[in-house]
Amino acid sequence: MDWMPIGRNCVDHYRQLSRYCVFSHDEMVCNMAFKADTMDVELASALLGDMTTMIQEERELREKIDKMSVVQRRRVDYELLPDEARQCCKCRTTCYLSGIVCSCSPDKMACLYHAQHLCSCPYRNLTLHFKFTLDELYPLMESVKLRSESYKEWLSAVEDIVENKGAKKKGLEELHSLVEQAETKAFPKLSLLDQLRTVTSEADKVAVMAQQLLNGKRQTRYRSGGGKSQNQNELTVEELRSFVQQLDNLPCNIRQAPLLKDLLTRVDDFQQRSNRLLSDEAPSPQELQELLDVSLGLDVELPQLPLLRERLEQARWLEAVQQASSRPDSLCLDTMRRLIDQGVGLAPHSSVERAMARLQELLTVSEQWEERVLGLMDAR
Repeated sequence: MDWMPIGRNCVDHYRQLSRYCVFSHDEMVCNMAFKADTMDVELASALLGDMTTMIQEERELREKIDKMSVVQRRRVDYELLPDEARQCCKCRTTCYLSGIVCSCSPDKMACLYHAQHLCSCPYRNLTLHFKFTLDELYPLMESVKLRSESYKEWLSAVEDIVENKGAKKKGLEELHSLVEQAETKAFPKLSLLDQLRTVTSEADKVAVMAQQLLNGKRQTRYRSGGGKSQNQNELTVEELRSFVQQLDNLPCNIRQAPLLKDLLTRVDDFQQRSNRLLSDEAPSPQELQELLDVSLGLDVELPQLPLLRERLEQARWLEAVQQASSRPDSLCLDTMRRLIDQGVGLAPHSSVERAMARLQELLTVSEQWEERVLGLMDAR
């Protein structure tokens, strides 16, 4: 876009040589600025630099005219004038932003560089013709600046996302907004935009999977009082951990991530409590039941569940044995036989085996005493 400053330099050079310009450079710049919303962003950047120079130059020239005590002002639509009617009488530059005229020679005009060459009349007789006030030029330049800087800001934001450089990740919604912004503002179709679309599409897929997990799409069946049963379609703990890691590696945040991280935290806590209870020689049946109840809210595969159910059955049986043993006056042979029958169906465990041995010994002794008592009764 080096033709923009070159064009302005040519106008300055022609002014020094008093050569006629084919068109007004300032007029071209302003007409382009009016279409800033749809302008190529690289062109907008070049135009912004040229407009900055143009407005600075115009401001200084008008300050010079003010010091000459030119007080009369008149707005003029220069596009309606033929080119020959708006040429500077000194340098032949085509006027557009402003010009100086005098009533003594209404067909003559001078640019602000050569106001003193217009005529010999006092400066107070001169009139400044202007297309825009300075206050009108600044907003016009701002529209070009907005177009140029919005692209730079967009570019910076996308680079941070694609290269994962940002200290704070943006939300998935913001990625969609950046894609939409590129399309509506007709930003250049760079490879960076393709990368943004790819990243956004992948994040969308992950978000859908995350939502399915949270919605319980992997169906889980439950057993009454014994926690949930395992389902072959359930996510394993390691798969969940890997998925959460995938969420961390995404270049953006998805709204489901905190919920899945919370699920993983609860699963880890469940596993720690499970391992502690399973390593306990005599775990509390209440704690085991509570842990199995917790499993109902964890939609992942939990390998500890079968062992927890076994230990719960064992703990309940041991508790029943303990309660029966604590009331020897009401402990009868039938109760001992029933407890032994129940114990036979339990999974092997040292605490169960010891309790079974004690019960069996007690039952044997009790049966022997029963036989003696019956024998004595028969002898009578």
